[in-house]
Amino acid sequence: MRALAALGWCVMTLVGCAESVESETAALSPGVTYELVWFAGDAVDEGSGAWRVTTALGYEVEVSRALLTISTVQMTPCDDLTRSSDASGLLWLVDAALGVTPAFAWHGALEADPSAVLDEQLEPLAPGVTTVLGPSAMADHGYCGLHVLFGPSAAEASRSGVDMHLHVLHIDGAWREGEGGWTPFEVHTTLPTGALVDLEDFDGSARPISAGSRAAVVRVERELGRLFDAVDFQVASEDSRDKAILTAIADSVRATVLAVEAGSPEP
Repeated sequence: MRALAALGWCVMTLVGCAESVESETAALSPGVTYELVWFAGDAVDEGSGAWRVTTALGYEVEVSRALLTISTVQMTPCDDLTRSSDASGLLWLVDAALGVTPAFAWHGALEADPSAVLDEQLEPLAPGVTTVLGPSAMADHGYCGLHVLFGPSAAEASRSGVDMHLHVLHIDGAWREGEGGWTPFEVHTTLPTGALVDLEDFDGSARPISAGSRAAVVRVERELGRLFDAVDFQVASEDSRDKAILTAIADSVRATVLAVEAGSPEP
């Protein structure tokens, strides 16, 4: 599945999937830069942030506006016991009206690493949208994973015409089944979610970043086309619908190492 996602990304962007390499000449900014990208998959871009998709259950869904709060993103050390191969890709946190309370105790997953970007960002959910975070410092140890958290926004001012204070995800849309009429819906949830994944190369193989590296660029991909696949709009409650969408976001997270620049050798 991940290999197919990588292939889809390459075709969509019309770029080749050359292997990422240790860069000897690229002028990378010191530290790690994160590129958080939404790729369309089966979603069709309607322009101005709007898009549509036919789900796995046969519903047609049109989205006119969607926003997601990025709370933190960071790489995880190779010697950390918390690795995606030993843990679920989805990190559920309990509902919290006044903040985020972890519902898990995995070592290291929430410990701030120098690579962490802690300033929240609000990103649109639309085909091709890219949010760049960093660069953030890198420690001397090697990195093998990435942890991203989508949590309630701390900002009190309305942004993009939506009050996102203490909210994670907002979607304005409509759905229909077959030739039936359109039913509008709104997602406006405080439920946080996150994902812990391995750092990968373009082919889906493990791609750790060596200890002592000077700089790196990591692309964090999510797929719009599968966002509503597990939602049965006819019968789903708002809570189960929202959880299904958040699960789809977390399950689609993939972290691809685009470039690495080695550090200076020891004198």
